Amino acid sequence: MTLPDASISGRVVNDPTASGAPSPSLTGFAGVTVELRDSSDTVVLTTVTSATGAYEFRGLTPGSYSVRAVASSLPVGASNTFAPVVVLTADQQVTSADLGYIVYQPQVTLSQSHVLPGTIVAGEVVRVTYVVTNSGNGALTSVQASGMVSGASSAAWPGTDGELGIGQAVTFTVDHVLTAAEVDAGSLLSAFTASGIDPVAQTTS
Repeated sequence: MTLPDASISGRVVNDPTASGAPSPSLTGFAGVTVELRDSSDTVVLTTVTSATGAYEFRGLTPGSYSVRAVASSLPVGASNTFAPVVVLTADQQVTSADLGYIVYQPQVTLSQSHVLPGTIVAGEVVRVTYVVTNSGNGALTSVQASGMVSGASSAAWPGTDGELGIGQAVTFTVDHVLTAAEVDAGSLLSAFTASGIDPVAQTTS
């Protein structure tokens, strides 16, 4: 009796630009649990990737298979960018069934500046400008800012309100009327913060 000798192998790799395309230059993820599923989506075999992100399933019969990584074994923030579906013939060896993941690392960068009036007295206006920049590697939604000084304010979004693409920034401008207490203290305090949600529902602030 001849035993089946078809196989599927590949790597689980970091696709940092979400290119969606396998490449030998991509770095592999070690210790990831990989599932081989048949055409009915039933798990038939599992394995764990090597130090280079490599995996292999041997002794397979002809048929249609998909390969998936178990989410809990991937880095936090990982999102799939490409995955193989393989149709095996008898004794076929498929060696490039790679899975790609981008690992989202959400981050916002804050800056603040101001323009003082010619005379620092109560009732004069200080214009305070706050800038929130998406400095992470994924688009942000539900972007919010808080802790700004009081006053008439406006926001200049680069596109849809509440959304920032990679590298995009929103500018908040506030015209604050100085109070006597602030003039006496010689300072104007604010606890400016901002937050947003990345493509895999991670919140950054």
